[in-house]
Amino acid sequence: MSRAVERVVVTAPARANLIGNPSDLYGGAVLGCAVPCRARVELRAAERLEVATGDDTFVIATRDDLRMQGDRFDVARAALAAQPELLHVQIAYASEIPFGSGLAGSTALLVALLRALAAWRGETPSLYELAERSRHTERDLMGVACGWVDHYLCAFGGLRYVRSEEHTSELQSRRISSY
Repeated sequence: MSRAVERVVVTAPARANLIGNPSDLYGGAVLGCAVPCRARVELRAAERLEVATGDDTFVIATRDDLRMQGDRFDVARAALAAQPELLHVQIAYASEIPFGSGLAGSTALLVALLRALAAWRGETPSLYELAERSRHTERDLMGVACGWVDHYLCAFGGLRYVRSEEHTSELQSRRISSY
């Protein structure tokens, strides 16, 4: 396949909850904000599908390679499992977000991965679609119990009020408010 774009670079911010955490998981609302630490993803054309972070590289040959392993590649495995087909691309990622800090580092990485993969396929999902894809991927493919605030803050950035109502087109525009 001939591609017009040979490289995609995307970042997503960490987030801090100011009030209401973790009520978005239980039907409540959270006021949160993006913080100036980012997860960064770069995609480049390649002969095979591989994921690299730090000094580690993981080659993905079949969909069986996308099963969760409990390692530093699980976020990439989940993002790739959500794709319609395996791509020939090198994915490199890094993060300024301290591991285990409670600043939604894995969600920021997932949002950046999903946005980069969409751009690679020529898609431009809305920020709402991106946040919902991220939440679906983390909840349903990674098995993580999660609310909405992490996904919406990592997709939208800024200072946001997020309510935990189920996604419908009617509620989509009301779920998030910016300040």
